[in-house]
Amino acid sequence: MLLPNSFCLVHSQTELEYVVGQLGSARELAVDTESDNLHAFRPKLCLIQIATDSDIFLIDGLSPELNLQLLAPVFENPHITKYFHSATGDLSFLLSQQLHVLGLFDTQRAAIYLQKPKLGLAPLTQDYLGISLDKSCQKANFAKRPLSDEILLYAASDVRFLLQLGRILKNECMQKNLLEEVLLDCLRIENEAKIPLEPAEGFVFRPSPLLTPRQQHLAVKIAHCLHAARLRWAKRKKRPFGQILSNQSLYAVAYAAPTSLEELQKLPGMQKNVVAQFGPWILKQIDEIQQSKLNLLENAIPPQKEVPPEIQKRIDALRKFRMQEAMAHQLSPQQILNNALIERLAENPPPNLEALLRFPYFGNKRFHLYGPRILEFLDDPSLAYGPTPLP
Repeated sequence: MLLPNSFCLVHSQTELEYVVGQLGSARELAVDTESDNLHAFRPKLCLIQIATDSDIFLIDGLSPELNLQLLAPVFENPHITKYFHSATGDLSFLLSQQLHVLGLFDTQRAAIYLQKPKLGLAPLTQDYLGISLDKSCQKANFAKRPLSDEILLYAASDVRFLLQLGRILKNECMQKNLLEEVLLDCLRIENEAKIPLEPAEGFVFRPSPLLTPRQQHLAVKIAHCLHAARLRWAKRKKRPFGQILSNQSLYAVAYAAPTSLEELQKLPGMQKNVVAQFGPWILKQIDEIQQSKLNLLENAIPPQKEVPPEIQKRIDALRKFRMQEAMAHQLSPQQILNNALIERLAENPPPNLEALLRFPYFGNKRFHLYGPRILEFLDDPSLAYGPTPLP
């Protein structure tokens, strides 16, 4: 049994070897991670918190003495259930250290399938266990060393009750015949885990179709100019680029193309210090982009990824089917088909029932309940909307 406020801070190789020995015999673990993603240009894995029924280990991810690969056999053992809450970010940071998690049970995914109104760890812990979690250190800089006792207690609290909560949610999913769907979704999350993107990656600006072609073109030029600039500024200041200039503000500048500091300051989310430091430069870039003799044919708007019409029809048909089934039987839409599964089925429709049964993350339950109808809708999406009315 865990003692109140107890934990063991692990920052030497000898200590980590002891921890691995303790974890190897466990059948269930609660796991969380902490990073400095709110304080660094390139966030790092700072802490790994692991709880058993009797111990909480806080493993210092920044300690030069630790070889975190020692944890690989534990994380990669599918027979050890690992309870995470909202696991996607945690899995990414663990993967950055070559730690691939198998045996995942995500309590947030379980709460979604159980149709809980609040999905955060704190409200779920309060609702199920009657325990209030102190989240006051949620925005702390976990890369600073030494870590204060307050921060360490906060980190330990995120796994202190997670094992108990996970078991309760798992049991409730089993009682409500939802466990297969949750476990399949967790398996998908495991397999789709990716190393965190570089700060420059993943930015896509989609101009509003309500703008004229000329306005769209200018907005794209302004947006990409500002994105490149905020990356430079953020790297220099060693801060997340979204804290320098948020996407909300970037979009607002791109659309409004302000001509004065007063106009710039009034835009949504615009910080005074950003206007003071970079405002004149931003206005100069906007003016140069507007004054340049741009040829719209030679400098076309970057093409946006469009969903082929036949795939979109299948997506719409499956969403319609999901909504009808969920309403008719008072089920969670996720229980019928989750969004990721809808997109996979629409993009690569299985040709027959045998292929559908083998389709990744589909599962036996969905196959027996909905298999033939789903194949029909994939073959002819119009069937999801019922018969065509007579003229």
